[in-house]
Amino acid sequence: GFTEPDKVIVYVAKFLKRKNHSFLIEVLEELPPNFKLVLAGPPLPKIHSVPGFTIDDMVKLTHKAKQLKVLDRLILQPEFVDFAKYLTMADVTCFPSVREGMGTPLLESLASGVPVVANIGESSFREHIVNDKNGYLRPLDAKQWADAIVMAARFPPEQRQQFAQETLSHYSTEIIDANYLELMMAA
Repeated sequence: GFTEPDKVIVYVAKFLKRKNHSFLIEVLEELPPNFKLVLAGPPLPKIHSVPGFTIDDMVKLTHKAKQLKVLDRLILQPEFVDFAKYLTMADVTCFPSVREGMGTPLLESLASGVPVVANIGESSFREHIVNDKNGYLRPLDAKQWADAIVMAARFPPEQRQQFAQETLSHYSTEIIDANYLELMMAA
Protein backbone atom coordinates (compact mmCIF):
# COMPACT_ATOMS: atom_id res chain seq x y z
CA GLY A 1 0.00 0.00 0.00
CA PHE A 2 2.94 2.36 -0.42
CA THR A 3 3.47 4.71 -3.34
CA GLU A 4 6.69 6.09 -4.84
CA PRO A 5 7.01 9.29 -2.77
CA ASP A 6 6.33 7.38 0.48
CA LYS A 7 9.18 6.90 2.92
CA VAL A 8 8.85 3.79 5.06
CA ILE A 9 10.10 3.60 8.63
CA VAL A 10 10.31 0.08 10.04
CA TYR A 11 10.61 -1.14 13.60
CA VAL A 12 10.40 -4.86 14.26
CA ALA A 13 10.59 -5.88 17.91
CA LYS A 14 8.60 -7.79 20.50
CA PHE A 15 5.95 -5.44 21.91
CA LEU A 16 7.71 -4.91 25.24
CA LYS A 17 7.37 -1.55 27.00
CA ARG A 18 11.15 -1.03 26.97
CA LYS A 19 11.15 -1.36 23.16
CA ASN A 20 9.24 1.95 23.13
CA HIS A 21 6.93 1.42 20.12
CA SER A 22 4.58 4.14 21.36
CA PHE A 23 7.32 6.77 21.08
CA LEU A 24 7.57 6.19 17.32
CA ILE A 25 3.91 7.11 16.93
CA GLU A 26 4.78 10.48 18.49
CA VAL A 27 7.68 10.78 16.04
CA LEU A 28 5.34 10.00 13.12
CA GLU A 29 3.23 13.02 14.09
CA GLU A 30 6.33 15.24 13.56
CA LEU A 31 7.15 13.80 10.11
CA PRO A 32 5.90 14.94 6.69
CA PRO A 33 2.74 13.16 5.48
CA ASN A 34 4.62 10.91 3.01
CA PHE A 35 6.36 9.09 5.89
CA LYS A 36 4.72 5.84 6.95
CA LEU A 37 5.50 3.73 10.02
CA VAL A 38 5.45 -0.05 10.26
CA LEU A 39 5.49 -1.51 13.77
CA ALA A 40 5.78 -5.27 13.69
CA GLY A 41 6.66 -8.09 16.01
CA PRO A 42 5.09 -10.52 18.40
CA PRO A 43 2.84 -9.18 21.15
CA LEU A 44 3.19 -10.48 24.68
CA PRO A 45 1.20 -13.54 25.71
CA LYS A 46 -1.96 -12.84 27.72
CA ILE A 47 -0.14 -13.86 30.91
CA HIS A 48 3.29 -12.28 31.14
CA SER A 49 5.69 -10.90 33.73
CA VAL A 50 7.06 -7.88 31.87
CA PRO A 51 5.33 -4.64 30.85
CA GLY A 52 4.26 -4.41 27.25
CA PHE A 53 1.41 -5.01 24.84
CA THR A 54 -0.68 -8.13 24.39
CA ILE A 55 -2.81 -8.56 21.29
CA ASP A 56 -5.69 -7.04 23.27
CA ASP A 57 -3.54 -3.99 24.11
CA MET A 58 -2.84 -3.12 20.47
CA VAL A 59 -5.95 -0.95 20.56
CA LYS A 60 -3.97 1.44 22.83
CA LEU A 61 -1.41 2.03 20.09
CA THR A 62 -4.15 2.44 17.50
CA HIS A 63 -5.97 4.89 19.78
CA LYS A 64 -2.81 6.95 20.27
CA ALA A 65 -2.25 7.10 16.50
CA LYS A 66 -5.87 8.16 16.02
CA GLN A 67 -5.53 10.92 18.65
CA LEU A 68 -2.37 12.21 16.95
CA LYS A 69 -4.08 12.02 13.52
CA VAL A 70 -1.50 9.59 12.06
CA LEU A 71 -3.52 6.36 12.06
CA ASP A 72 -3.69 6.39 8.25
CA ARG A 73 0.14 6.35 8.17
CA LEU A 74 0.63 3.55 10.71
CA ILE A 75 0.74 -0.16 9.94
CA LEU A 76 0.59 -2.45 12.98
CA GLN A 77 1.63 -6.08 12.48
CA PRO A 78 1.36 -7.67 15.95
CA GLU A 79 2.82 -11.03 14.96
CA PHE A 80 6.14 -12.70 14.38
CA VAL A 81 7.47 -11.47 11.03
CA ASP A 82 10.51 -12.10 8.87
CA PHE A 83 12.63 -9.01 9.52
CA ALA A 84 14.54 -9.50 6.25
CA LYS A 85 11.32 -9.01 4.25
CA TYR A 86 10.56 -5.81 6.13
CA LEU A 87 14.07 -4.49 5.50
CA THR A 88 13.44 -4.67 1.75
CA MET A 89 10.69 -2.05 2.10
CA ALA A 90 12.45 0.14 4.68
CA ASP A 91 13.93 3.54 3.93
CA VAL A 92 14.95 3.87 7.59
CA THR A 93 14.84 1.60 10.64
CA CYS A 94 14.43 2.93 14.15
CA PHE A 95 15.50 1.62 17.52
CA PRO A 96 14.03 3.73 20.35
CA SER A 97 14.41 0.99 22.94
CA VAL A 98 15.93 1.41 26.37
CA ARG A 99 18.04 -1.15 28.25
CA GLU A 100 19.07 -2.83 24.99
CA GLY A 101 21.75 -5.49 25.30
CA MET A 102 22.98 -5.91 21.74
CA GLY A 103 20.59 -4.85 19.03
CA THR A 104 21.21 -7.53 16.40
CA PRO A 105 18.43 -6.11 14.16
CA LEU A 106 20.37 -2.85 14.11
CA LEU A 107 23.35 -4.68 12.57
CA GLU A 108 21.03 -6.48 10.15
CA SER A 109 19.65 -3.11 9.05
CA LEU A 110 23.11 -1.66 8.46
CA ALA A 111 24.26 -4.80 6.63
CA SER A 112 21.24 -4.38 4.34
CA GLY A 113 22.08 -0.75 3.58
CA VAL A 114 19.21 0.67 5.64
CA PRO A 115 20.18 3.66 7.78
CA VAL A 116 19.26 3.60 11.46
CA VAL A 117 18.01 6.18 13.91
CA ALA A 118 18.59 4.96 17.47
CA ASN A 119 18.47 6.00 21.10
CA ILE A 120 21.73 7.77 21.98
CA GLY A 121 21.30 6.61 25.58
CA GLU A 122 22.12 3.00 24.68
CA SER A 123 25.81 2.07 24.59
CA SER A 124 25.22 -0.87 22.21
CA PHE A 125 23.76 1.56 19.67
CA ARG A 126 26.58 4.07 20.14
CA GLU A 127 29.04 1.32 19.26
CA HIS A 128 27.65 0.97 15.73
CA ILE A 129 25.94 4.17 14.60
CA VAL A 130 28.00 7.07 13.29
CA ASN A 131 26.02 10.29 12.72
CA ASP A 132 25.76 11.29 9.06
CA LYS A 133 27.47 8.06 7.97
CA ASN A 134 25.04 5.19 8.62
CA GLY A 135 22.31 6.85 10.63
CA TYR A 136 21.80 9.07 13.64
CA LEU A 137 21.86 8.80 17.40
CA ARG A 138 19.34 11.01 19.15
CA PRO A 139 17.86 11.46 22.63
CA LEU A 140 14.25 10.34 22.94
CA ASP A 141 12.74 13.59 21.66
CA ALA A 142 10.14 13.20 18.90
CA LYS A 143 11.15 16.30 16.92
CA GLN A 144 14.85 15.40 16.96
CA TRP A 145 14.01 11.88 15.81
CA ALA A 146 11.77 13.18 13.01
CA ASP A 147 14.55 15.45 11.75
CA ALA A 148 17.06 12.59 11.88
CA ILE A 149 14.70 10.23 10.02
CA VAL A 150 14.21 12.77 7.24
CA MET A 151 17.98 13.18 6.88
CA ALA A 152 18.63 9.42 6.97
CA ALA A 153 15.97 8.79 4.31
CA ARG A 154 18.00 11.06 1.99
CA PHE A 155 21.18 8.96 2.17
CA PRO A 156 22.15 8.18 -1.44
CA PRO A 157 22.51 4.57 -2.66
CA GLU A 158 26.33 4.83 -2.75
CA GLN A 159 26.45 5.77 0.93
CA ARG A 160 24.07 2.94 1.83
CA GLN A 161 26.17 0.44 -0.10
CA GLN A 162 29.34 1.67 1.60
CA PHE A 163 28.10 1.26 5.16
CA ALA A 164 26.53 -2.10 4.28
CA GLN A 165 29.89 -3.36 3.03
CA GLU A 166 31.68 -2.00 6.11
CA THR A 167 29.18 -3.68 8.42
CA LEU A 168 29.49 -7.00 6.62
CA SER A 169 33.28 -6.78 6.73
CA HIS A 170 33.06 -6.72 10.54
CA TYR A 171 29.98 -8.79 11.34
CA SER A 172 29.38 -11.38 8.63
CA THR A 173 28.64 -14.94 9.70
CA GLU A 174 32.02 -16.06 8.39
CA ILE A 175 33.91 -13.44 10.40
CA ILE A 176 31.96 -14.09 13.59
CA ASP A 177 32.45 -17.86 13.22
CA ALA A 178 36.17 -17.40 12.62
CA ASN A 179 36.45 -15.20 15.73
CA TYR A 180 34.64 -17.81 17.84
CA LEU A 181 36.89 -20.55 16.50
CA GLU A 182 39.94 -18.47 17.36
CA LEU A 183 38.65 -17.99 20.91
CA MET A 184 37.92 -21.70 21.32
CA MET A 185 41.33 -22.73 20.00
CA ALA A 186 43.07 -20.30 22.38
CA ALA A 187 41.42 -21.87 25.43
